[in-house]
Amino acid sequence: MKRKGSQNLILLFSLALVFAFMISLIHQPVVAYADSLDIKLNVSSKTLVKDKTFELKVYNLSDGQTISFKSDDTDIASIDQDGLITANAVGTCTVTANVKEDGRSVVLLTCDITVGLPAISVKLVQPTIFIMADKQVMLKTILQPWNTVETAKYSGFDTDIISVSAGGRITARNVGFTFLFASIDNGKYDLCRVFVLDESTYLDMLENPDFDTEGLMRDMILQKIAADQAAKAKEAADAEAVVTPSADSAE
Repeated sequence: MKRKGSQNLILLFSLALVFAFMISLIHQPVVAYADSLDIKLNVSSKTLVKDKTFELKVYNLSDGQTISFKSDDTDIASIDQDGLITANAVGTCTVTANVKEDGRSVVLLTCDITVGLPAISVKLVQPTIFIMADKQVMLKTILQPWNTVETAKYSGFDTDIISVSAGGRITARNVGFTFLFASIDNGKYDLCRVFVLDESTYLDMLENPDFDTEGLMRDMILQKIAADQAAKAKEAADAEAVVTPSADSAE
């Protein structure tokens, strides 16, 4: 009888533990809905220059779901309830997007923020670049101070001759001469000359130690100037033809 009573007590104790575990599951603060697996941020980390802003976005929300944003260090970076991050001081912090449904958390999304110094100067390492048509080359740029988190912005003067990516990769489109610019937010910039050559000329320049590089550059620059002047003259003539009525139209 004593053994049977002990077994009953063990059974009751086990049932109590199972019941307590089930209750704890019911009251978990974060519920993982199946749809929450598709919810994500536009970035999981972001580097910002001090005093700049960036919009954090949450994708794949369902109807009825809401978001609240929070920064764990507003002195470094603050975020409003529209997801706009403002970089306040140099340092690192984490911003959190809390997605809720029916008043309960569905998922917490985090984004690591690094705030750094702006650049004060920019310099292109190569003042002159030669590149073969249909080829690519990476620009080399020096920014000061050395620990700035700002990146240079690149642009080509004549996009028919070259294009340049946000990361500084030049793609040669057509033979010709143009300028390329690297700029930073304070308005400072540097430029280099870009000469796109056909394959025969490019290989001859590389292989022939007596190649007249200066003469080639001079001729290509003069050709560019002449082409630009001809284009402007044609544009002016076309504009004048539109404004000045013909004798027949005057009658």
